[in-house]
Amino acid sequence: MRHAKPGRGTARRWAPIALGVIAVLAIGVTGCVNVLLPEVDTHFSGPAARPAALAAFGDDAAIVNPADWTARRAPLLRAAFQRELYGRMPVMAAPVVEARTSIATSAVDLSTATVEQWTVRVGPQSRFNMVVVAPKSAGAHPVILMENFCGNRPAFADRPESIALPLTPVLAECNKAWAGPIQEAVFGRRINGPPF
Repeated sequence: MRHAKPGRGTARRWAPIALGVIAVLAIGVTGCVNVLLPEVDTHFSGPAARPAALAAFGDDAAIVNPADWTARRAPLLRAAFQRELYGRMPVMAAPVVEARTSIATSAVDLSTATVEQWTVRVGPQSRFNMVVVAPKSAGAHPVILMENFCGNRPAFADRPESIALPLTPVLAECNKAWAGPIQEAVFGRRINGPPF
């Protein structure tokens, strides 16, 4: 009479379940992509494309030289994009740093860099917070500007309380402890925070 090694039966029982979970996850990820992205016909037909930006546009005649583009078409297209797609450009206003707060964090070597939160106002109604990590050494340094996924606090592994929560309410869930591992599993470990 043969006896199975201890634990082998348990592994055999769990193998189909594990494969099922992996299959469901794989189908779920690709299924989301397939549901959200439209199906596009990749076979081209019809006449060869001519740049529409140079052809007649509404009441404006076709563009024949660079001066026509600069004087007539570029302003016309900018106005159309603002009217139909992006919305009006706001009036230019100088940014004003209203407050600077030092941040204590274990994510950055504070002997070589400073970490501050700046509250910036642009015009009468626009305000945002940004975190500035700057080297303490003298001389010119490159500037890396990063927009993160969940606001400034999750950009730091220790999530310092002194960093303000996002001004946009939809991002509040990103700051919960359970959200980080899920976001990083889907989007990668650098989705929230850069490698300081």
